[in-house]
Amino acid sequence: MIRKNKELTIEELSAENILLYEEVRIARKASDIAANLVIEQFVKMEEVHRLLEEKAATERDLRNKLAEELREAEIREKELAEARRAAEAASLAKSAFVASMSHEIRTPLNAIIGMTSLLLDEELTPHQRDFIETIRTSGDTLLTIINDILDFSKIEADKLEIEKRPFDLRTCTESALDIVAPVAAKKSLELGCMIEAHTPVSIVGDYTRLTQVLVNLLSNAVKFTEKGEVIVSVSSKKLGEEDQPAQKPRKHDGGRYEILFSVKDTGIGMSPEIMDRIFESFTQGDSSTTRRYGGTGLGLAISKKLVEFMGGRIWVKSETGKGSTFNFTIQTESAQAAKPVYISGEQPLLNGQKILIVDDNSANRKILHLQTKAWGMEPTAAASGMEAVDLIRRGERFRLAILDLNMPEMDGFMLAEEIRRFHSAESMPLILLSSITAFKHDERMDYFNAHLSKPVKASQLYNVLIQAISTLPAKIIKTRTARDDEKSEFDSAMAERLPLHILLAEDNVINQKVALIMLDRLGYRADAVGNGNEVLEALKRQRYDVVLMDVEMPEMDGLEAARRIRKEFDAAVQPYIIAMTAKAMSGDKEKAFAEGMDGYITKPIHVKELIDSLSKCQPRYANEVSRKEVHKIKESSEGHEASDSQKVFDPASFQRLKSTLGRKANEMLPGFIDSFFEESSKLINDAREALNQGNAKVLHRSAHTLKSIAANFGAMALSEVAQNIEHLAKDGIPEGAAELIESAGQEFAKAKTALEKVRKEI
Repeated sequence: MIRKNKELTIEELSAENILLYEEVRIARKASDIAANLVIEQFVKMEEVHRLLEEKAATERDLRNKLAEELREAEIREKELAEARRAAEAASLAKSAFVASMSHEIRTPLNAIIGMTSLLLDEELTPHQRDFIETIRTSGDTLLTIINDILDFSKIEADKLEIEKRPFDLRTCTESALDIVAPVAAKKSLELGCMIEAHTPVSIVGDYTRLTQVLVNLLSNAVKFTEKGEVIVSVSSKKLGEEDQPAQKPRKHDGGRYEILFSVKDTGIGMSPEIMDRIFESFTQGDSSTTRRYGGTGLGLAISKKLVEFMGGRIWVKSETGKGSTFNFTIQTESAQAAKPVYISGEQPLLNGQKILIVDDNSANRKILHLQTKAWGMEPTAAASGMEAVDLIRRGERFRLAILDLNMPEMDGFMLAEEIRRFHSAESMPLILLSSITAFKHDERMDYFNAHLSKPVKASQLYNVLIQAISTLPAKIIKTRTARDDEKSEFDSAMAERLPLHILLAEDNVINQKVALIMLDRLGYRADAVGNGNEVLEALKRQRYDVVLMDVEMPEMDGLEAARRIRKEFDAAVQPYIIAMTAKAMSGDKEKAFAEGMDGYITKPIHVKELIDSLSKCQPRYANEVSRKEVHKIKESSEGHEASDSQKVFDPASFQRLKSTLGRKANEMLPGFIDSFFEESSKLINDAREALNQGNAKVLHRSAHTLKSIAANFGAMALSEVAQNIEHLAKDGIPEGAAELIESAGQEFAKAKTALEKVRKEI
């Protein structure tokens, strides 16, 4: 048994080998599987390594590209910074160029507009006045173009400022109509203004800029309209209110409003293509329009920007051959202000009064109908003279009537003549309505109680209606127009009401001459210097109430002179300094005030602006004459006869007197000269007696009268001495008065000799 156990049978060995083989096979298979796994992992690792290397290469490329882009971006940024600096420099250069050109152009314009203003104040023939008015109009037009360019430059530089001050909306609108009225009248166009009752009376905003937009649109409307009408409509709605504006007047509580302005004309109109670009800069529809009507093409572009600055928008509706309507809005606040009487609803004197309105223009009829109805009147409108006559013949009774002059078939005169067959002036007053230029003297004006010029202002209409109803029989009531007010811009008595000792600093000879003549027309005899150094020297010699200071002068300009005055002179003796400059860019005015100026006048100088500036001054030194000056006057009259021949007799002043007398001057002057001799001699004797009696009042009055008449006849030295006596005598009998009176006698003798020679030559 033991042997049997130790010795394996073949079958047993075979089975055991089979088991071993199976184990080896399994182990080998496991080994193959492990090897395959290792190989597979190795391959994967190789792939991962390859991908990592590719990723690293990509990252390197990206880093390189990013670095390159950063370098390029830095270069571009530097280039942009350079371009920005260049653009800013170019913008500054352009602004400087525009300002310089403005200054250079305004300087000769100052002479043109100033001299034409002076000429228009003279006695002129109709042809001469027409020629000079043409020059003045052309100068104003050129000034408007310059202002447009400056405004456009300010807008581009974002330096345009909008003021916020309360003003009367109706006054602003009507003043814009006044500006275009003369041109519209020449073309026989109807002008009208319709302001809805709910619109605020007073608003907060920029009066000047709003007027600028209205005048621009109205000027274009008149320019492009050959016949028909131009009507301005104004309405409003309160912001935040969902409902429509009330149809009755309401109290304005300071809330915010959107004001809508519409300027409608019956002109040439425009196509959709033109409307798409009409508000672009330097655009005026097409080149043919520009050639025919002129213009820079800046007006509407500037108006668009101004409207946007005022919180609104602008748009146009138009059809070729049928006219255009320009609309724009502004956002504003209503201001607390008392309503003028003519806006205050029903009026006791007008309430219930029947009025006949006769006008062939439907817009004018509507405007007059709405306005008179708002005052409680009972208007009846007729579109023609025949229609009005039919109403009267049928027995219709009217308290008064408004008749348009220019109507087809039966004009206002013919209608008035027919009405007077039925009603007297007492029973039915008549008011004539006509354009400024259409009205001519006609004996048939006796039919009318009043005359109104178009466009009719509510205040004028109200006053005429009240006078026509309450004063019977009435004289012809003629409203003042802009042209009436322009007959004389100069207030010759201003110097007497506001005596000022004035120093003029101006290097340009023509501008100096213009300014001195303007001041002379206001009654002032100013001293003149040519630069800032001379201003300082003059102020060291004597005191002045006012210095009219040109900004651009050689050696020392006006700004430096003002700065020196404020620094070197005691505040108690410093004059009021008014800058006179052709500079009109943004910041110029502020810079002038910062340097010590008290006022600012832009050239060309307008009389009203000069008067307004001088009115703000206070006289301190005009009535003071030092003893040194008294002796200087005496020495001058005794020892400088030859050099002062111009002062003894000024031909220009005498010529002005001659122009004032008109065509009969040569006939009248000899008698006037004799009267001057007699009166001057008497006044000098009166002055001597007043001095002996210690009567300062009589001395002052005699000197004042002598000063005036001497200046009228060109005896300027005599006038100057008399003026000094007048100033000295204001506060009592002065020391040195006797010497001045004797000087007056000597100057009178010289003036008499010169005038006798002139009289012989007449």
